[in-house]
Amino acid sequence: MKADNKVISKNDLNKFLDELAAENVVLAPTNEDGVVTFKRISSAEEVHWDAVNTRESPKKLFFPRSEKLFTFVKQSDSIDVEKTDFAEEKAILFGVRPCDIKSFELLDHIFCSEAYTDP
Repeated sequence: MKADNKVISKNDLNKFLDELAAENVVLAPTNEDGVVTFKRISSAEEVHWDAVNTRESPKKLFFPRSEKLFTFVKQSDSIDVEKTDFAEEKAILFGVRPCDIKSFELLDHIFCSEAYTDP
C-alpha cells in the first residue's frame, strides 16, 4: 500500500502541533539547560527546532532504564506484593531522525513477530 504524501507549510506547522498536543500526547525534542531530550510538549513553542541529535535516543521512551514492577507492603504479620499497573498510552513522536525510526521497525520485528513472543 502506497502512502499519500502530504506537505505542510512552516507557517502552519506550529498550529498543527498545537492542535495535536491539545488532544494527544506529543513527544518532541526540547532544550532544557542546553540538553536536548524528547519530552512531552503542550505547545509548539517548546520544540527545539535546531536539534540535530538528542542526548538519548527516543527509544528510551519505550524502553526505560528502570521501571517499578511491584511494591512490597509490610503488614504486621505478612508482606503483601502489589503489582504495578502499566497503562498503555498512545503517543505521537515528532522530530525523530530517520535512523531512529528504522530502529523502531527493527525492534518491532523482534518484539512483535510470532517467532519471538514474550512469555
